[in-house]
Amino acid sequence: FEVRSTRPEALGLIEDGDIYLTSTSGKSSLERKLRDHPSFEDIKWGVVVTEFCALARKRWENGQPSVDLREVDYRDKPRWLHRPFVECVGVTDLFGDGDSGKSTLAMASGASVCSGMAIIGEKPLVSGPVSYIDWEADAETHAMRLNAIYRGADIDPATCYPMRYLPMLGQTLASAKGAIRRMIIEHGIVMWIADSRSLAQAGGLMTEDTLELFRALRGLGVPGILVDHESKEEIRNKSGKRMPIGSVTARNSARRAWHVQATQQPESQRLTVALSDRKHNNGPGLPRQAYHIDFVSDDDASEMVYMIGFTKTDVRDVPDLIGSLGTREKLEAVLRSNRGQPMPVKDIVSALSIEGVRLTEGAVRAAFNRHHDNFVQLYQNGQTLWALKAGIEDV
Repeated sequence: FEVRSTRPEALGLIEDGDIYLTSTSGKSSLERKLRDHPSFEDIKWGVVVTEFCALARKRWENGQPSVDLREVDYRDKPRWLHRPFVECVGVTDLFGDGDSGKSTLAMASGASVCSGMAIIGEKPLVSGPVSYIDWEADAETHAMRLNAIYRGADIDPATCYPMRYLPMLGQTLASAKGAIRRMIIEHGIVMWIADSRSLAQAGGLMTEDTLELFRALRGLGVPGILVDHESKEEIRNKSGKRMPIGSVTARNSARRAWHVQATQQPESQRLTVALSDRKHNNGPGLPRQAYHIDFVSDDDASEMVYMIGFTKTDVRDVPDLIGSLGTREKLEAVLRSNRGQPMPVKDIVSALSIEGVRLTEGAVRAAFNRHHDNFVQLYQNGQTLWALKAGIEDV
């Protein structure tokens, strides 16, 4: 709770803390503290505190009022805060291995919302302040990264809404939910970023701990991105799709889950990332996203990042990330890398094998026949070849 005053002689916060709503000693202690304040001798604090606790308890017991869904006007409410990453309601779980660019991508989404510009993704439908709730680094590290992202997009930070940094050393998100919620209300926060789940969550990564975290996140009242790690105990589930670390409850509790994979050549300043939509509500999954992320230092001797640029690309054009694609996209990637020229099935299987992808000739033929809208079968010199349908139509 917080007690604030609008009286000029005692403007602002008077008292804050926690109180058990049914505790007689707790209410008496709060009453004494307020009664001893010289600016409020005219207020009957015993009555005020009793009324406050009774109303708060009644509100908690009654919960939110029910509504008639037939009368809810949903047409004017946007679905997306920042498409395709953050919806207007719920949690986006952004998960992947370490050093895959998750925190940089999350901040780029937040910077898009602060600036109203499409640094990554589409132009945000809503702009406003963003909160970066952090367990991983410090304010200086994130300030350097944020300013580098703005420089890469040629955006003046003075024209943007603020990104408020909140360090969370030693606290779980659930235990600090009240303080975070007050900050969100006070500063008009429209989106949060929590970095990262393994430290934000109390206890282990089992079901009850995960549920407590996601309940707390939903209780913040605004949507956001939870930076998460990829499961090591169960790298792949039965469907072959990557999962967030720990309990399957994390994926089920998120509104949307994006899996991040990355590749980077030795000593290169370019990180290429691919994002796959692993969880989606209210509609089909979204296409894979891919970006080249270029890091530019102040000078050759400095480790300070001066500029971070994002360039959208097609994941099918990145050989090292072919393994993240579905079968159809794998075949498209091989044919695109062959400059659109037709290829026999055995050569396609060989090209995939070089990239570490194991598919039989029968599986490749089956995929070609199943996706006849994307591929075309040709005959040349007695040999059966396959090509991209779009490429043949262009020719």
